[in-house]
Amino acid sequence: MSCPSSTLCVGLDAANNVVTTHAPAVRSAWKVTQLAEAGDGKGAGLACTAAPLCVAVTGLGVIETSTDPTGGASAWAAAEIDPGTRIYDVSCVAVELCVAVDELGGIVSSTNPTGGAGAWTRSQVDEEHAIDSVSCPSRSLCLAVDSRGDVLRSVDPTGGASAWSSEILAPGEALGPISCQLHLCVTGGSNRVLATEDSSGSASAWVSADGVDASGGVSCISPSLCVGIPAGNNGGVWTSTRPAAGTAAWAREEGPEGGAFLHSLSCAPTSLCVIGDGSGNVAVSTETRDLSVSMLGSGLGSVASTPITCPFETCDHSVPGILEPLPLVEIACSNMLGVVAGACSIGYPVGEPVTLTATPRPGSLFVGWGGACGGSSGCSVSMAANQSVSAAFASIEASGGPPNSGNQSVPRAGPGPPKVSAASESATRWREGSRAARISAKGRLLPIGTRLSFGLDRSAGIKLSFERVLAGRRSAAGRCVAASARLARSRRCTRIVPAATLGFSGHAGANRIAFDGILTHGRKLSLGKYAVLLTASDSGGRSAPTVLRFTIAHG
Repeated sequence: MSCPSSTLCVGLDAANNVVTTHAPAVRSAWKVTQLAEAGDGKGAGLACTAAPLCVAVTGLGVIETSTDPTGGASAWAAAEIDPGTRIYDVSCVAVELCVAVDELGGIVSSTNPTGGAGAWTRSQVDEEHAIDSVSCPSRSLCLAVDSRGDVLRSVDPTGGASAWSSEILAPGEALGPISCQLHLCVTGGSNRVLATEDSSGSASAWVSADGVDASGGVSCISPSLCVGIPAGNNGGVWTSTRPAAGTAAWAREEGPEGGAFLHSLSCAPTSLCVIGDGSGNVAVSTETRDLSVSMLGSGLGSVASTPITCPFETCDHSVPGILEPLPLVEIACSNMLGVVAGACSIGYPVGEPVTLTATPRPGSLFVGWGGACGGSSGCSVSMAANQSVSAAFASIEASGGPPNSGNQSVPRAGPGPPKVSAASESATRWREGSRAARISAKGRLLPIGTRLSFGLDRSAGIKLSFERVLAGRRSAAGRCVAASARLARSRRCTRIVPAATLGFSGHAGANRIAFDGILTHGRKLSLGKYAVLLTASDSGGRSAPTVLRFTIAHG
């Protein structure tokens, strides 16, 4: 499998079928082409560049090349570049350089890969052992590994045997696939991964991650993200944002139960990973961007979006997306939840277009969009980056009726729940505890506690629900979890954690509640940011939450 970009993936199977697509996440977009040269299904390699150029290892010593890999069988041309010898792997930096390795320790290179057999030159580099894999991160650097644990390196890959040097990396250990990005190189060993952040350095610069199995394939999307699969596994993958930091920096993500054996892997820079299995299926995972929606105003309503497309679990793939198996298919928020920071946010595949619609509840009207959208009609955004949108709703009673309503009467709701109005707080940043002192914050006196003020249309019970607003990191499953060393490079997010509840009796008219962070039985809220949801209830029901926010600072 080779995916040089998020809009081109090419795979090669044991029967010498080439599978290609410009939309890897859409099952119907994959196209199958039978190449003319018969393959033997052993040691097959494939390398594509975004130019595009694709080089596929087919029969013994035979490659097929194409500058139009989705153009059908006629767009591919066969050349015997290493007669009678099985080629194990190939790496192409650009259309000007491809390097292949074979079972007899040979390096076959070309600066004109589509120029036929005469454009390729073979050099006997390893006299005793097969060279299993090669990766060229630039035109002036290639690294390869062999079956006895050597790493081979060249800054002049087309310079012949003398341009390559060899060093023992893992004595007597067959090294598997190798993937290099800039200064980073990662290769699979016997139930371990070897990685270095100094690809031009000596063997001592390589770090071993024991127990990490990437013998089936490894692909480094960038110097800060690598993905590996074991040979003959059941769908699990290994991932790391610090590949050269040892075993603790790698994490295993389990695949679906009963998953087929995976044997090919390719990740495009920053946005896409595609894994092929032994039954002709592919699993796709994409990088996501967050779409967050906040609800504003005194009215009630909801916001819905167009569904998330493949590769998420509801899509028609034989193997579901296994790196980020997110079951969510759409975003649907109301101001019962959306007013709480981070409660209404979801990741969409990078670049996906999304349309939002706003629906007011009876007794309310939609006022308009804010953030990434404007006006009061449709809202469409592209998820090339994180997007934040607000939707404002107004109460018909508070607004004096819908626009252009003329003399039309608006039916009033029945008794219903109590109504909360004019909610505010005397301080949004304050210190908890004793009222005997004040502290200075940036030259200003910081008050102790705050006073919550609000109006009620009738007597009702009041409930205050305190929720702590915390920083978090996105897990591989897309959830916002507590930050950890393993997730240090994951996307930041906001977590909402319930902290406490308090109950009061409210009366018709203006109400004020003094709060200094002290709860019942001597408990108190910790320092930090909070949202407090205020609801009123009686026999008529419970009101929608009114949300206020504050920060408890250090005293």
